[in-house]
Amino acid sequence: MKLLYRLILIAVLLAGAAVALLLLWSNQPLTLAADKLELNIEKNANQSVVQTIVAAGVQTTPALLQLWFRLSGDAKKIKAGVYDIERGTTPQSLLKKLVSGSQSLLSVTLVEGWNFAQVREAMGKAERLKPDSKLLSSAELMEKLGKPGVKPEGRFFPDTYTYARGSSDLAVWKMALQAMDKNLEAAWALRLPDSPLKSPDEALILASIIERETGSKLDRALVGSVFNNRLKINMPLQTDPTVLYGASMDSKGEYAGAYEGPWLPAKAQKNAWNTYQMTGLPRTPIAMPGKASLIAPALKRGDVLLCDRFTDATFAYQGGGRGFDLNVLSTLEQWTQTQNKHLLQPQFTLWFDLPAEVAAERLAGARVPDKFEAQPVEFFRQVAHGYQKRMDADPARFVKINANQNRDAVWAEVLQAVRAKGYLA
Repeated sequence: MKLLYRLILIAVLLAGAAVALLLLWSNQPLTLAADKLELNIEKNANQSVVQTIVAAGVQTTPALLQLWFRLSGDAKKIKAGVYDIERGTTPQSLLKKLVSGSQSLLSVTLVEGWNFAQVREAMGKAERLKPDSKLLSSAELMEKLGKPGVKPEGRFFPDTYTYARGSSDLAVWKMALQAMDKNLEAAWALRLPDSPLKSPDEALILASIIERETGSKLDRALVGSVFNNRLKINMPLQTDPTVLYGASMDSKGEYAGAYEGPWLPAKAQKNAWNTYQMTGLPRTPIAMPGKASLIAPALKRGDVLLCDRFTDATFAYQGGGRGFDLNVLSTLEQWTQTQNKHLLQPQFTLWFDLPAEVAAERLAGARVPDKFEAQPVEFFRQVAHGYQKRMDADPARFVKINANQNRDAVWAEVLQAVRAKGYLA
């Protein structure tokens, strides 16, 4: 009997030692075939995850890595996707990344003033973006996006959109479409009671014309005012960009490339966009208007404008969360937001500060997180640090709201902050 106890004790000690050694190994950096590897975990692949990892260039004992994955209890939680594996990665950090779905993201930028053809070209050239829309006509694309019968021109908001490698371009199209809908809705809500515009679509058309008429941010409000006044008295808008856009259309009403023919007097260019020969607005937008063209007239009037995010969010998410060079972001900010040597900034920024762990818990109880929301908690901690740095640099412009309390308490803080700034009596 004593011999049996001794054997059991030895077995337990050996098992404990083995687990201890496995834990020690799991915290040691893996050997990689290169400084940075790309790991593509596919859904329902015949090859095991561990085999895929080794084939990607992670030089380790497959059986040991498989044992660690199984003992962790998270092996079945690994998410498909494309991941970057860098030197210093340990078995523990590798598994954490694969379980959280923290994929490496790429981006595509859509520029203000581009027309639909230029947007399609940029989407087609976007790195590692699956071209599911490539063979679709513009009408078929809009139908896929849930907008059957709607012309695509001007319907996509100019911005930088991030995506996981191998994502469908339809997902990016959808993001840009929804962003324009959201910004257009906000701009429409700010219209004056005597506005000559009858619908958000008309606001979008006019904003696109303003975008193409002037490249100066200072002039946009003035140009918008002139066009609004002409619409009120039923006077032709008389703007060249509409004429050129119409001259670039083919017989089916599709954009055929920038017009390069001989210039004719505007009144001689016969097309459905010629605002010298017609009163009112052309039938579609002529480009993608940016936020400035949508809100510049309201700023000129002195209206209070509300945005759910502005450059502060760019610095927090791209600079803080993703580690993008803050000097580059600052340069871009100066280029795009300087008006008359003055940097256009929100006068008042509310930062709803909530611990990343609490935010994740609330989100899990509300809905299934999207790809962005599913980023690891550490990402959102870095985002918070990004906001803090932004606030430290310009404290008079920020108010931090403690969002880790009930709704009534949060709302009370918001009201107090807004009133202190003089926006409410």
